[in-house]
Amino acid sequence: MKRGWLSCAMTFQPHPKSFFDKEGIFKLINTPEQKYSLIALLGIDILIVIPFDKYFSETSPEDFIAKYLVKFMHIKKIYMDSISFSGKWGHPRVISRSWKKV
Repeated sequence: MKRGWLSCAMTFQPHPKSFFDKEGIFKLINTPEQKYSLIALLGIDILIVIPFDKYFSETSPEDFIAKYLVKFMHIKKIYMDSISFSGKWGHPRVISRSWKKV
C-alpha cells in the first residue's frame, strides 16, 4: 500500500478468449491458480476474479466502468497496460473514452 492506496488486479475466469473459443484452440500459459499465485508474488493487495459468462460478455465499456470500477471498487485512478487488454473493448483508448463518459 502506497500513499494509503491499495493495489488491485482484476482478472476473469474463464479467460475471455477461452469463453469464445468453441473449438478449444486457445491455450493458457498458466492455470488460474498459478496466475493467482504470480499476482500475489507481485505484492498486489487485492485480487478480484470476475466470472466471465454470456451476461458479462455483453457488458458495455461504460457499464463495466460504472458498475465494477466506480460503484463496486470506488476506483479513483486506473493504470493500464495495453498488452494485457484484448477483446471488443479492452484497449486503453476505449476504456479512457468510456471513463470520461461515466
